Amino acid sequence: VSGLSPNMPYYYRVRAQNSSGTSGNSGTLAVTTTPATPTASAATDISTGGFTANWSVSTGATNYLLDVATNTSFVDFVSGYSNCALGNVTNWPVTGLSANGAYYYRVRAQGSGGTSGNSGTITVWTKLAPPTAREATGIRATGFTANWLASPGATSYQLDISTNASFADYVSGYSNCYVGNVTNREVNGLSASCAYFYRLRAQNSHSTSINSETIAVLTVPAAPTAQAASDITESGFTANWAVSAGATNYLLDVATDGGFANFVEGYQDLSCGDVLATPVTRLSAGSNYYYRVRAQNSG
Repeated sequence: VSGLSPNMPYYYRVRAQNSSGTSGNSGTLAVTTTPATPTASAATDISTGGFTANWSVSTGATNYLLDVATNTSFVDFVSGYSNCALGNVTNWPVTGLSANGAYYYRVRAQGSGGTSGNSGTITVWTKLAPPTAREATGIRATGFTANWLASPGATSYQLDISTNASFADYVSGYSNCYVGNVTNREVNGLSASCAYFYRLRAQNSHSTSINSETIAVLTVPAAPTAQAASDITESGFTANWAVSAGATNYLLDVATDGGFANFVEGYQDLSCGDVLATPVTRLSAGSNYYYRVRAQNSG
């Protein structure tokens, strides 16, 4: 018997015939058809460890059965998701999955007449795990090297660099900056002694991960400009230099040669503090000396 409506009660009876005539009716049997097969729709809320399965309502259904598998033939079910009874709902959060994995789901409707056939199969790829951002290296006045750990299955990464931790303002060229399948990127064109922030996302043909953690970087100050010595005596002088914006300390070298192979004792990486002049003493009369200076900050 075909061509009936889903989830409807029907009744049947039968009579026998031969050449002598037709018998009376048999007893009546009641049959309720199953609900219509639900229509599975695309997953939502896809994350590294799960997604929400969705489907249309099947009139008269009082329960839905969900299957989730790692293959389209539904031979290998995800634990807990074979004939998973969900009640009278039209979506369900699926959890406990692996990042960057292919999963498949289908659903059946149940009512008083039985269970419908399977819906169509929906394919879902869980998101990549985000890369782990690592501390910057090679920090200099105009840039640094951003570093991160690989995300399994990623084929490329996106790099963001901002001047604030909320990423409201991006450094030019570094919003969704495609960097390829690498785990570090040289960043140039920045300002000296400024704070920068970077984060990463992993990508492949199926998904883009959420953001990594944020790494803060403070570029080093610009090199100070050494100026001519003053207060020159037979045993010393005052070394002078111009301010380097953002510097909190200066390091002074004094040597007896221009190649700085022979330092004056006590004047190699001498920490001078946040000043623009330092006296140099205990020198020999009538001798040539050379000095240079570097600026420091917490970067």
